[in-house]
Amino acid sequence: MFIKFESNGSAPFIMQSAIAQQLVSMMGQGTETDGSISGQAILDAISTLEKALAQQLEAEVSASNEVRKGALPQDEEIEPPLPLNARAVPLMRMLQSAKAVDSFVMWRLE
Repeated sequence: MFIKFESNGSAPFIMQSAIAQQLVSMMGQGTETDGSISGQAILDAISTLEKALAQQLEAEVSASNEVRKGALPQDEEIEPPLPLNARAVPLMRMLQSAKAVDSFVMWRLE
């Protein structure tokens, strides 16, 4: 399943529902597959999401370092997973654009 994000301030985009729900939750909006925010709630969401992503990045770096210290042969390389911070970029940009034009951000099951 996918969740579609839309706003008057930027182009819509679609994200896998598990990742989208995680990001929506990280910005303080629960885990609902449908919702919207505007006004002051956008500013709060940006701040909350930035803090949560910083904590998540710290945890991902720590976990990655532990894997590297593991018992893998030296010639075997591990492809690191795409960090959640990178996956959050479209949503963060949409939130910032919506804030700039005093618009809204909404999401729904696609």
